[in-house]
Amino acid sequence: MKRSDNLNELTLNNLGFDSEKWKLVQRTCARDSTPDEFEQFMYLCGTYELDPFLKEIFFMKMGGKATLMISRDGYLKIANKSSQFNGMESDAVYEGDKITRCPDGRYILEYGAAHMIFDNSKLVGAYANVFRKDREYCSSSFVSYKDYKKPSPIWNTYPNAMMIKVAEEYALKKAFSVNGIVGQTQVQSEYQDEVVGVSDYITREQAEIINHLLEKCPDPRKIAEAVYSKFNIKKTNQLKIDDFKEVIDYVQSFKVIDISSEGE
Repeated sequence: MKRSDNLNELTLNNLGFDSEKWKLVQRTCARDSTPDEFEQFMYLCGTYELDPFLKEIFFMKMGGKATLMISRDGYLKIANKSSQFNGMESDAVYEGDKITRCPDGRYILEYGAAHMIFDNSKLVGAYANVFRKDREYCSSSFVSYKDYKKPSPIWNTYPNAMMIKVAEEYALKKAFSVNGIVGQTQVQSEYQDEVVGVSDYITREQAEIINHLLEKCPDPRKIAEAVYSKFNIKKTNQLKIDDFKEVIDYVQSFKVIDISSEGE
């Protein structure tokens, strides 16, 4: 059996991705990948059961080099699939707060008088504790704001939330030994806007894929209207990223003309 056949079986069993979905992933989520890079990406998707359409895992080219990244939600998905996961707690730390490291490895935070004001100028960092049923010692992390602040719009707008994400990523990675992939919020600042996912909406490329599928339908205008009505939108690019796969399946249910052989 060829390597690609093994990967097809892995992603089909773990994600429900057939060969047509593979091609869709390559066109939308890993457009700049070489064949080997794409197979590596899909291997990690299948191994960790991470869905690139839901932004649980990312393929990026940084300085011409392939970088595979996992989001905080991707880490959390891996944790939630484990029967040993026993919860997580996290919070931001501000000036005046008291944070203590316990013998079992977890952090305990006592709020200072100014904590609930959420003054970004007084943000110090964030911590996260991840608990497993089979371990007495907690997997925890504390990250400093001055070390991780990125000069990007989302960091400037939501520094509290971004710091908590960084802390959670590190703690979850340690707790569940997620290897071969880097945390999304740990990338260099010049690439931050490309990977953080500022918008909850589908990308331009994903909108083009849906529009292309609609064009292949027996009655494109009527089916497009059905899509807009079902998902309460007025145009394709207003779709939420979480609805992307459902829209693809919905459009294809109208007996779309097979496009899987195009360009071959």
